[in-house]
Amino acid sequence: MTATSEKIFDLCVYGGTASGVCAAVAAARLGHTVVLVEPSRWLGGMIGGGIRITTDCEYPQHVGGMTRELFLHERTFCVWGQDNGQRELREMWVRLASRNGVTVVYEHRLQTVLKEGAHITAIILEYAPPLSDGTPAPSATRAGAMAISATVFIDASYEGDLLLQAGVSNITGRESREEYGESLAGVRHVQRFPGIDPFNEKGEPLSLVPTQPLGQEGDASRYMIPFNFRHDRAMQRLGQGTPAPAPEGIALEHAELVRRVHAAGHLGSCRGNFNRHSLLDGSIPGLHADYPDADWARRSEIWRTFIQNDRLVAKVSGVPIRLRPEMYPDTGGWPHQLYIRMGRRMVGGYVMTQADLALQTEISDSIGLGYYNVDIYPCRMVILEDGTLATEGETWELVSPGPYPISYRSLTPKPEECNNLLVSVCISASHVACASLRMEPTFMIMGESAGIAASLAIEGKTEVQAVPSDRLRSALGSACQILEWDGEGYGPYWFGKRFEAYWEKHPEEYQKRPVP
Repeated sequence: MTATSEKIFDLCVYGGTASGVCAAVAAARLGHTVVLVEPSRWLGGMIGGGIRITTDCEYPQHVGGMTRELFLHERTFCVWGQDNGQRELREMWVRLASRNGVTVVYEHRLQTVLKEGAHITAIILEYAPPLSDGTPAPSATRAGAMAISATVFIDASYEGDLLLQAGVSNITGRESREEYGESLAGVRHVQRFPGIDPFNEKGEPLSLVPTQPLGQEGDASRYMIPFNFRHDRAMQRLGQGTPAPAPEGIALEHAELVRRVHAAGHLGSCRGNFNRHSLLDGSIPGLHADYPDADWARRSEIWRTFIQNDRLVAKVSGVPIRLRPEMYPDTGGWPHQLYIRMGRRMVGGYVMTQADLALQTEISDSIGLGYYNVDIYPCRMVILEDGTLATEGETWELVSPGPYPISYRSLTPKPEECNNLLVSVCISASHVACASLRMEPTFMIMGESAGIAASLAIEGKTEVQAVPSDRLRSALGSACQILEWDGEGYGPYWFGKRFEAYWEKHPEEYQKRPVP
């Protein structure tokens, strides 16, 4: 290795997301030396970058371990309708890592993965501090800045770059309905937005409108669930804070598209989150599809376009985005984290699918429970055959009668591809399954369980795929992870105010499918 600095640890966690911090702390609590590598200068990812642990976890009954502990702690300083506590959450992650002896490396990102056969020996990092508004740097300040060797590695990043460079099978976009027999998969749910001319003067689609045809219902698609920034909804509603700056450097066709959408009455207002029934507001359906496989220059460009789009929509709609610099002091009040709901997904030892969510399978190696609806925002804009601009892909459906188990094998690559890597965010799951699993508390559960599994692999000097299931289950139980649903229902979900969705008691007649 020829990096400037070389460090050796028992465990290296790449990605300081909430999942990554939980993974690192779990292993550190078990006595291992742990390094946590975060490309930005902040820990927690979206938990501290725009949302809270409780945002998509109204009921904690089936959330265990460290996630339950932090869920309850968050309630002591976050008050609904007043302050979403983003600065306090970031400070919480820093304290948690520090108090448990985790070494944190900020502003470094993956450059190269070194392997011997199926074994990662080290990763080489480049130094690349983010820009002043939180946007990733388009190029590194210093290549080969650090080398880290470890016995086990965990990819807890939103992008999945470590698993990609380690040669692990992966996928982006959406599978077809036939791939895994999922009724909610592929192209679906077209929403039409009439009255908008999607073409420029040359008769070509405007630059932000994808050119690919719609295809047939159920077809595979490169367009997955979209990105956006999460602004404080209460602050927008109450008119608090400082209006965000005017947009800069907006492409003419981008501005023209926003103008036309507004003129036709189909423009949202960026008030907190992407409105799934708007054509365009805090998100640009389709633009994000390039992000997972792009280099950092292109990723930086996409990230910056989302920032400018928010400001442009605010200007055109007349509803300003309210910023509070005390909440994000390092970025002038703007959230430092783009909401990357889903990047790439590993194709590993077991692929979680809609059947698993629906409790139609028997998972014998549970490491925690998932619980959310299949929640997919419009995946892209598309021009229909009659010239109408539309979106497709939006889905909100509760397919499970209750919380479902998550397979340990969905955190592990195929052993012949990599034997000392675990993945706690970009796990092995279909797009449909991941649309439920992608909730931050679930990422945290998977992160802690991955850290515990990594500890057992280190102690036993074994491949991660060969961690004894009985020992893993015992260790997870000692950490108070909840591995099985008790069959009790929750009642109206989200207080019954917005969606008519209910957790029901387990129907004994629910049809099972054999698990491969």
